[in-house]
Amino acid sequence: MVHIRERFAAVAVTVVFVVLSSMSAQAAPYPVHFSQIAMERVHSYEGAPLYPLAGSELIVMPTIVNTGSTAASVTLELDLPPGGVFEGSLTQSAMCADGGFWVSCTLPTLAPGAALTPDLLVRVPATTGITTLVAALRAGSLGRVDTYPVTFYVVPRDAQLSLQLLPSLTNVAAGATLTETMHIENSGIHYTTPITIEATTGSALTPFSVTGAPCSLSPIRCTDIVLGPGQSIDIKVGLRASNTSTLAMFTGSVMSFTTDPLTADANIVIGGDVASTVTTMTADHDSATPGQPLTYTVQVTNSGPGDAYYVKTQIVMTSEGVISHAEGTALTNCAIQQLRYIVDCDTLTLARGATATGTLSIVPPLGSEVGLKATTTLLNGPSQTVSVSTPVAWIQSDVVLTVEEGAQSAIAGQRSTLHFYVANAGAGDAANVFFDATFGAGLALASIKTSAGSCVGTHCAIGTLKAGATELVTLTVQGVSAGAQRIHAAVSCDAENGPLQNNAASATINVTAARNRGARH
Repeated sequence: MVHIRERFAAVAVTVVFVVLSSMSAQAAPYPVHFSQIAMERVHSYEGAPLYPLAGSELIVMPTIVNTGSTAASVTLELDLPPGGVFEGSLTQSAMCADGGFWVSCTLPTLAPGAALTPDLLVRVPATTGITTLVAALRAGSLGRVDTYPVTFYVVPRDAQLSLQLLPSLTNVAAGATLTETMHIENSGIHYTTPITIEATTGSALTPFSVTGAPCSLSPIRCTDIVLGPGQSIDIKVGLRASNTSTLAMFTGSVMSFTTDPLTADANIVIGGDVASTVTTMTADHDSATPGQPLTYTVQVTNSGPGDAYYVKTQIVMTSEGVISHAEGTALTNCAIQQLRYIVDCDTLTLARGATATGTLSIVPPLGSEVGLKATTTLLNGPSQTVSVSTPVAWIQSDVVLTVEEGAQSAIAGQRSTLHFYVANAGAGDAANVFFDATFGAGLALASIKTSAGSCVGTHCAIGTLKAGATELVTLTVQGVSAGAQRIHAAVSCDAENGPLQNNAASATINVTAARNRGARH
C-alpha cells in the first residue's frame, strides 16, 4: 500500500553496521574521540547502509567517548558529500546548525568515562557512485581533534513517476463545484524518495477540500508520500467556480528528490456558452503547377453564442508535397512539424463572431492533386474536420503572342506604336509570364507599358496570367535610320507546354529618310 512517511518513525527493519574506517594513526591529544560510527537505514526498502539507494535517508550514529579524567566538551561536525542533505538531529541534546555542505552540532559536556551517541538524519546524494561523509570533533582553539571518514557507494534508484489529471468537467456553470483528481504512479522497480504534491489555481477557482493523503488546503500541498513499485495515489481536490464567466486553469505538480519535477494543466470554462467553429481553406489558384508555390488561406470563424477557448487547428497534407511556410494573424503559433506535412495552429480565445486567419505555402507534388485536411478542436465546443483538394494541371499554360500591326511605314525621326497581345490559351494559370522585345540600331525605344506588371527597358514582367486571359504590351519606337527595321518580341512562362512558335511575333517598320525642303526662289 502507499506509505505516508512520518519523520523519525520507527524503523520497520533496522540494520546497524559498524563502519571499520581507519581512525587517526596516533592517539589524539584531546581525550574525547570517536569509538565507532554506526549507520542505520530509515526504511526497510532503502538497502544496506554501505550501498544506499540514491536519495535515501540514513541515520548516522557516531559514538563519542571521553577517556580522560576530567569533564570535556567538543563540537561535532559533519562534512556532507556533494548533493547530500542534512535533515535534522533525532537527539534533543545535540543542537545542530546546517551550513549547507557541513553541519555543526553543539554537544553536552561529557563526564570522565561518559559516552554519547547522537542520531543525525542525512539524505545521501541523488547521484550514484562512491562518496564520503566525514565526521569530526572540534575542541575550541585546538581545532579538529579527531576525524572519522565514512565511505559508501550510492546505487541507482529506478523510480519513475507519472502525473495525470484524470478527466473532469471542462465546462461548469458559474458558482458550481467540481473535483480535479491528480493521479500519481510509480512505474519503476524501486521505492520513491518522499514525494511532494502541489496544486495551484487562479482566482476563478476556490479549493474547499483535498483528500487522498494528509495535505494542507492553503496552499494545496501533500508531503512525505512514498510510493512502492507499481503503486499509485489519487489526490482529489474539491473546487468551487467563480460567479462570473471566464477561463480558469488548474495546475498540478509532483516533485521528489530523485525524479524530475512533473506538471500538468487542466483548463476549465466557467459559465460560458458553447461555441461553434467553421473552418475553411481556400487556394489562391484554381489549379497548381508542380514545383510552383500554392498558397492556401485558412479561416476559423466562431459562429456560436459564446467565446471559444483554446482553439487548435491542425492541417495535414493528405497528398504528396510539402508545406514550405505557415503563419497566422489571429490564428497564432502556426508551426510546421519536422516532416513538413503537418501544421499546428492555436489561439487562446476566439470571441463569438470573430475569425482567425492563417496562410500556408505549399510546394505542389507531381501527382494529380494537392490534398489538405484541417481539424479544429476547442475546449467548449464540438470539433470539426474539413478537406480540400486542388488539381495539379499537367498542361498548365500556353502563352501566345500576337502583334496587331504586321508592318508600318515611318519617316526618320517620327514615332510608331505597336500593340502586342499576350494571351494564355492553356487550361491552367500561367505563372511568371515575361515579355521581351529586341530591335536594331535603326530604331530607338520611346516608351513601353503593360496592362499588367511592370517593364524595365524592353523587358516586362507580367506575372500570373489566368487561363483565357489576355494582357497588352504597348511599344513605341522612333525611327533613327532609313530602311526596313524589324522588331522581334517573345514571351515565356513557367510550365510552358504549348507550341513554341506561337510564343513569338515580329513586325517591320519601313523607315524613309526625312525630306529636305529646298530654298524658295
